[in-house]
Amino acid sequence: MTTPISTEQQKFFTNLNSMLEICVFSEGSINDADLLEIADKYKEQYQMIKDLMEENRKLKILAQEIQANKYYHKMIKPCKKVTLLTLEEKAKSEKYSPCKFCDNIIKMNYKHKHYLNTCCSTNQLKKEFAIKQNPVHKKFNKESQLMNMYIRVCLYDRDRHNNKRNGAYWKTLELMKYNYL
Repeated sequence: MTTPISTEQQKFFTNLNSMLEICVFSEGSINDADLLEIADKYKEQYQMIKDLMEENRKLKILAQEIQANKYYHKMIKPCKKVTLLTLEEKAKSEKYSPCKFCDNIIKMNYKHKHYLNTCCSTNQLKKEFAIKQNPVHKKFNKESQLMNMYIRVCLYDRDRHNNKRNGAYWKTLELMKYNYL
């Protein structure tokens, strides 16, 4: 994404470009007229730089005034520092525990939603492959993942709005006949 160039920046670059053109097209010898033109353009360039530095100084003062404003401090919420824990620190903490399905270490307050995540279901299937030595093409396909996910929602989702729990036990037994679980 490119940022739009302001008119001041455009003037600055145009002036610089015209100075460079004079030097490039002089073919090794710069006459007095070219030197005077370059000097005039350099003066303009220097004045633009001074104006930009003055504007920058004023903006810094305004920023300091805004940061000192009581209303600004009242409305701005301080950012919380997020500390990322290593696996060892998570394993030692009481706030984390391993998932009983996929063995990922998860936060306790996320435990009730984690098993509905596709990450958990795919990791569980991978874990089963490692244990049972089944060919991957038999179990690791979209249909079995969807059925695995559906069973999780039916059996474990305790939300009162979940109307899929009706007959979940029988659906599970039917799916087990086809060796999807």
